[in-house]
Amino acid sequence: MAVTYSGREYKVAVGLHTSNFGIATVAGTMYHMRLDTVNDIDFSGADNSTQIQRLGQRVLRPTDYVTSHSATNTAGGSYTWGWDNYIPENEGLLHALLTSNIEVADVTGAVAVAGTAATNSYSYNAANNFDLALQIQNPDAAKGRYMYSAICDSLTLSMDAGTNGGKLTTSGTFFGGYRPIQYDNSSITIADTEVSSYGGHQNIFEMDNVSIGGNAVICKSFSVTITNPVARAGHQGIAEAAPGSTGTVFGQPDAYVRAGNITVEGSMTVKYDDNSRGLLDNWLNGTSTAIIFGDAAVGAATCFIGIPAAKFTGYNKDYAAEDGVYIELPFIGTAEGAGALIDLKIT
Repeated sequence: MAVTYSGREYKVAVGLHTSNFGIATVAGTMYHMRLDTVNDIDFSGADNSTQIQRLGQRVLRPTDYVTSHSATNTAGGSYTWGWDNYIPENEGLLHALLTSNIEVADVTGAVAVAGTAATNSYSYNAANNFDLALQIQNPDAAKGRYMYSAICDSLTLSMDAGTNGGKLTTSGTFFGGYRPIQYDNSSITIADTEVSSYGGHQNIFEMDNVSIGGNAVICKSFSVTITNPVARAGHQGIAEAAPGSTGTVFGQPDAYVRAGNITVEGSMTVKYDDNSRGLLDNWLNGTSTAIIFGDAAVGAATCFIGIPAAKFTGYNKDYAAEDGVYIELPFIGTAEGAGALIDLKIT
């Protein structure tokens, strides 16, 4: 009889991939990402099949189903993985996600994404600071999944007074152009939860430096999503290093390219009072407005998010809340030249 598994038995581990880019060799510290639900890698981007119903009969032949994909050919595939509702207990893991997402190698202090953010090189077998490794550990260790040279192309940071005790919570997505590998992951060492105090352990009730346009506001929810898209480029046959097949696999990327717009968008819900009533005009007039959300000024902060030139994209007033009238303010980030699209410090 076949073995039955429980979804509660699976584990996820993530860390910076310290082997050269596109090299499958497992290297670098892997951190346990303690999720409440595990999603599988999405393989749909690797499906290049088509149906060509050739003449001669009215029924599709098996040979009318055409694909280039095989055990030795990825056919130019791409792969994605996503997570939700992760409270970042481990500083090393959160920093790895930030590093990959905003392309800043050292995020242990105050960092920013500038309007002049440059493109970086993601060439096969070259050193790279921004790619990740993902392990999905199966209770049958021989069937673990391994996604390498993955990029965090979207990362959401949020705090809500009514969710997860107000704690910092993350969600996001990975992109990969190199085919994921199934292999025995029983020998993988995973750094478990790091129970040390850092800014990622903060909650919304500790955010004492929250302002919009220089005016202090009472905030009950804040969320920001940083999107930094990535695409694969080219096709080549490479010798897939262990734990892969070690044979030549065609259709793998020559490189990745991150040429699209880096975007910041989010929302915050604040109390309607004398300090926030004028924000309706900020939205309608397209006024650039500084948003600060942190536990202190950036120099002393352990958890700080700033959008120096936010543009509001709406203004939604809630009259029904029993704790007063609140405004939901969706926003996007903008930046001119060397100005910051977003400032961050979570350490």
